[in-house]
Amino acid sequence: MKHTHIRLTTLLLSSPECADRGAARPAAKRLNDTLFSVPILPPELIHAQMERILASSGFARSERLRRFLSYCVQRSLAGEAEDLKEYRIGVEVFDRGEEFDPRLDNIVRSHAHRLRLALQVYYEQEGVTDALLIALPKGSYVTTFEERHSEVPAPRPSHRFFSARILALGLAVIVFFALGYLTGHVARSPAAPAAKIEAGILLPADLQQQGVGALSPDNRWMVFPASGPGGYRLWLRGMDAASAHPLPGTEGGNSPFWSPDGRFVAFFANQKLWKVRVPDGPAQVLCNAPLSYGGSWGDSGTILFAPQSTGVIYQIPDTGGEVRIATRLDPARAEQAHRWPSFLPGGRDFLFFNRSLKPGLTGFYLGSLDSTRTTLVLAQNSISNVQVVATPDSARHYLLHVNEGALTARAFDLRARRVSASPHVIAAGLPFLEGSYNFSASSRSLIFLRGSGRNASRLTWFDRTGRVLGKTGPPGDYQGLELSPDASRLAYVRVDEAYGTLDVWLMELARGMAARFTSDVANEYNPVWAPDGREIVFTTERFGIASLMRKALSGDAVESRLLATQATQFAGDWSRDGRSILYSEDHNQTHFDLWILPWLPGPGKPRRLLATPANERQGHLSPDGRMVAYESDRTGRSEIFVAPVDPRPGSVVEHQVSSAGGLRPRWDPAGAGIYFLSSDAELMFSPVAWRAGEPDPVVPQALFATGGASSFSVAADGKRLLINVPEPSAHHRVLPLIVNWSSDLP
Repeated sequence: MKHTHIRLTTLLLSSPECADRGAARPAAKRLNDTLFSVPILPPELIHAQMERILASSGFARSERLRRFLSYCVQRSLAGEAEDLKEYRIGVEVFDRGEEFDPRLDNIVRSHAHRLRLALQVYYEQEGVTDALLIALPKGSYVTTFEERHSEVPAPRPSHRFFSARILALGLAVIVFFALGYLTGHVARSPAAPAAKIEAGILLPADLQQQGVGALSPDNRWMVFPASGPGGYRLWLRGMDAASAHPLPGTEGGNSPFWSPDGRFVAFFANQKLWKVRVPDGPAQVLCNAPLSYGGSWGDSGTILFAPQSTGVIYQIPDTGGEVRIATRLDPARAEQAHRWPSFLPGGRDFLFFNRSLKPGLTGFYLGSLDSTRTTLVLAQNSISNVQVVATPDSARHYLLHVNEGALTARAFDLRARRVSASPHVIAAGLPFLEGSYNFSASSRSLIFLRGSGRNASRLTWFDRTGRVLGKTGPPGDYQGLELSPDASRLAYVRVDEAYGTLDVWLMELARGMAARFTSDVANEYNPVWAPDGREIVFTTERFGIASLMRKALSGDAVESRLLATQATQFAGDWSRDGRSILYSEDHNQTHFDLWILPWLPGPGKPRRLLATPANERQGHLSPDGRMVAYESDRTGRSEIFVAPVDPRPGSVVEHQVSSAGGLRPRWDPAGAGIYFLSSDAELMFSPVAWRAGEPDPVVPQALFATGGASSFSVAADGKRLLINVPEPSAHHRVLPLIVNWSSDLP
């Protein structure tokens, strides 16, 4: 049978918030900016052409031209022509400070001339046969894209008339057919084969998508996590609509998944598992869930979820109630983590990803609500979510997964619970996403992400006013930033995107040179510096559970486990006098609590510092060691609290610092107060003093917006802050969409 394969341009997705602000242009102008400065070409083809140019000999020799072209292409694709101004390019591409004056410094104009010449030379030599042209017209920094034709085109109407006519006609046809195929409203002959349509959904400029989201079982809705002007939350979009709106009560939500009837969405937020009625709420807490590593809602009314980076999968009734274990780690298979559960049709059996330390045993396993026994279905090392999806006529089933960046389908025998050995690649270039889905599929549609799994960020120095002081290192994946005591080195966490494991890296900031510090096959993260800068304590999962590990920076340093226990532990801080290590530990009754490990040197007997029914994590000690700042979810979401390390009898134990959400508290080196990130990624500061022998925080001050940063560290001089500022990325604004994805599969 011959199958039709159609490529469409990007579909626009707007938000009510965007429409209400002055920054949003009239609809026709916005459509022209986003569609007709970007031709009817798939964004992935444009990115592939850009990468081909950047790898050519003429561009390989000039990092400035590479950054300039990449910046202009990404901004143009994102429909952000208003950002392509000389001043902003000078600051963001050429690292000029805020005092940059284009009238006195022509660096942008001179490099624009060089870029145009370099593109011309490329297309005359190495790119002479390329089918897609990328150009930078004179007088503009907005790149254009067009297909190269061998024949001279016939005369056309004027540009303005032509664009307007095409805009009116072309957009209507594209949107009608794309959305018609999505919802099944386009009439077609029953005998005609279903057309495979490749399109894309473009998010508005004020939303930054965090993970792929989920399609509803009936293909009517898409829910996705995104950060925007109102903070981080879940957004809902009808698949036959052109706008999205925030789901009430989902602030901080991520890793959403649907109920089988499409009436509810379950999600993780503020260290809990929730469900919310679609489309208008309300949201309801189901149980505690410190982290989010996937969930699935079965036909039998049971929800499976993985609340830890290590450990097992749990189950709970969809109405709430008792939480029970659904799987068990098998020591004989050296299993470390069960993640990403996905029910099979019928609602009793399910698939999940199992990470093992034994070769050949990592991969997708079959589990059941009727037993904790599990069976290997498909071995692979790459971490991914998994789905078994039926074709629209239910005649066939396919197991969908990502392996080494390729979204792959395999025929699945539902009765025998077996998978075909023959993989069929649907799309390439998918990233690893820590704690988020790689893709989501319904019987008809498929959505996924391309490009970097995390938004690439730049390590940027700021002062307290938000003034940029400089940048260091190349753009990359920088998480969990921790400056050394002398601020000469940076410890941070990176993802191995091929296998999805986390490692601690060290960077010499003066040179921007980085090297891996940990290299075990298990996840390792949460670096904490010793006060003399000679050792680092970090969290490792190599023992099948998150544990504390210590390693010196000297050449052949021996690693040593600090505490041999079966409780989950996360490294937090090392006191300035070197005598105490702060960490959080998980217990069934009180969840995550703060603990102190005396350092003599060498570990002493740990003592519980703070224990409540809530989760207390991310603890950080004041410079004098008298107070601890930390995250707690006692209010229903993550907020910043401060408490004395040795409280007086009868005194108030906890004092709330933040009131609108808070993450990652860090003390000012002089002990004057606490820095933290708000829920919408603003850098905050709360002065803290002592009153009557107790800490007395005041109302936090908003210092400046970080542009979506997730981590920062304060230099010892107290005058500089290093922040992982996200780079502009078109990959995360265009969500690839394939309709009738199974039509050309055997």
